[in-house]
Amino acid sequence: MRRKCVLIGSIAGVCVVCLLAVASESLTLAQQRDEATEAYIIGMLRQDSRIKLKQIMLALYNYQTGHKHFPEGTHPNPTLKPDKRLGWTTAILPFMEQKPLYERIALDKSWDDKASHAAITTTLEPFLNPGLEKPKAGDLPPTHYVGLAGLGVDGPMLPVESPRAGCFAYDRPTRLEDTKDGTSNTAMICEASKEYGSWAAGGHATLRAVTKEPVIDGPDGIGGPWKEALLVAFADGSVRPVSKKVDAKIFRGFVTINGHEDIHIR
Repeated sequence: MRRKCVLIGSIAGVCVVCLLAVASESLTLAQQRDEATEAYIIGMLRQDSRIKLKQIMLALYNYQTGHKHFPEGTHPNPTLKPDKRLGWTTAILPFMEQKPLYERIALDKSWDDKASHAAITTTLEPFLNPGLEKPKAGDLPPTHYVGLAGLGVDGPMLPVESPRAGCFAYDRPTRLEDTKDGTSNTAMICEASKEYGSWAAGGHATLRAVTKEPVIDGPDGIGGPWKEALLVAFADGSVRPVSKKVDAKIFRGFVTINGHEDIHIR
């Protein structure tokens, strides 16, 4: 009888071990499925963000075709400080099938003037990164994509011939021929990581210069919601991922139009 009990106990123990193994395998498979699903969703969201950056670049290029240069970083208005002016984002609205909205903006006033309130409270999907939460009701619709304005705190004020100048500056347009480093090596717009502002605003809301390290997901708010890389649109119209571990020197080289840096990634 004792041997029989021991045998039954041994069999029961084996069954428990088997059940635990099956349960563990099921959990592992479920976890793998969840991770695969999450990776697929993130991949789709990143692709959507890439498409939006392409849309913005297409609008910038169409603007350039008509004006022979890209728009100034802020709408020309010497009576206003840059962060009170309208941003470059408003200049490309007619090239994003938003001409009626553009015509409702008071171009001679500050971006937040009540005369433009109805227009700037309009949500523009091309400016919203799908990897981030959508703005809450009542919030000013933001932009999650920003123009790059060179190196240093004074980056947005540098003349086009400066080796630290970027594609955008407050009071300066940039022509294709000004990108001496080559359009494929010159970053023009990218995803932002924080301090999102109104898509209509000038200043920090729509322009970022590289001033400190880390250059990505650092104090300048250049980055994005993805873990490994951010999406960057270059002056040749391409949109490419840039690793968040990229050497800061290389990224600074991307941001300038006339720096003559060696920025080949080896």
